[in-house]
Amino acid sequence: MNSRSPIMENRMPDKEKKLILIIDDNTMNLNFLGNLLVEHNYNVAVAQSGSEGLGFVVKRTPDLILLDVMMPEVDGFETCRTLKQQPHSQNIPVIFLTALTDLDDKIRGFNAGGDDYITKPFDNEEVLARISTHMRLQQQRRELEQLITARDLTLSVIAHDLRSPISAIQSMFSVLRRNCESGNETTKKVLHEGESLVGNALSLLDNLLGWSYSQRDGIMPAPKKISLKKSFAECAGLLRPQADKKNISLTIDIPESASITADPGMAQTVWRNLLTNAIKFSHPGGTITATAEMQGTRWTVTVRDNGIGIDGKNLAALFSLRDSVRKQGTSGEKGSGLGLVLCKELVEKNNGSITVESTQGKGSSFHVSFPV
Repeated sequence: MNSRSPIMENRMPDKEKKLILIIDDNTMNLNFLGNLLVEHNYNVAVAQSGSEGLGFVVKRTPDLILLDVMMPEVDGFETCRTLKQQPHSQNIPVIFLTALTDLDDKIRGFNAGGDDYITKPFDNEEVLARISTHMRLQQQRRELEQLITARDLTLSVIAHDLRSPISAIQSMFSVLRRNCESGNETTKKVLHEGESLVGNALSLLDNLLGWSYSQRDGIMPAPKKISLKKSFAECAGLLRPQADKKNISLTIDIPESASITADPGMAQTVWRNLLTNAIKFSHPGGTITATAEMQGTRWTVTVRDNGIGIDGKNLAALFSLRDSVRKQGTSGEKGSGLGLVLCKELVEKNNGSITVESTQGKGSSFHVSFPV
């Protein structure tokens, strides 16, 4: 049977019009729907089987698909599942065409990835209204994606451009502090506070850069086998001066044999944030320990402190950007709440998991699991 309906043979497609693909093995349905849509200013393409429709979508992306449920060989449910599993077609709205009115069949359609359904016999106004609604939703989704991409790129550029001068200022403070050890107490205090403030700002920028990169589709992890102890120790070495300033004991008890599969940079970003938080929320003279345990085919790292802990009602919000918890550290350190959100995203990008246990007033334990 010819794959193109007679309604299409003598019409040149208008690139300004929305393209709707109709997948149906019934020629009468194809003609009825095709003529209706052409009359209402849509471009129309047709396919008379699920496999033929899938082949069309590989070559050209329609704005919406009308998909018959009852077809031989590959039915509409299976066709829809395949569409939603493919990157090039997963966001195309799919409206089922069906004579099935049973609730179980409708639920089955939604579970297959369908966005809506139209029951037979067709009502012209209903067909056009449902198509118009999903076209509008699709356009809004695309506009939102563009806004999010622009936002992430802007944040990335700002953070990147600010990082270099702030890093230079941090180095200046460090040099001044080392050369003013014999100065008066006021000078030393100002330099100490200035260095701390700049360090916090640099940490925030690093988190902002990491988070904005994680939101962009092109930024993907490059996992490799890494020594867990070495990776963690390198990060701890950079943060030990912060712990020393608060007289906090930082102990690493990770086996030499421990190795994980993860992106090295992303893993260190996770360690840095967990240790920074532990130092921030530990009292002067407190203790922080990092241990690792083999659990099946995964290593689980636990960063434990005996600091101020977290209120139970705030635990669920720790990894949520919308509900992020902002709280000052025990020495007035400030935070954005972005660090743990970033940790969760980076851990999950590397097929890992992160959980937390905490008792207010007694401390917190963060558990991060990565595959071997």
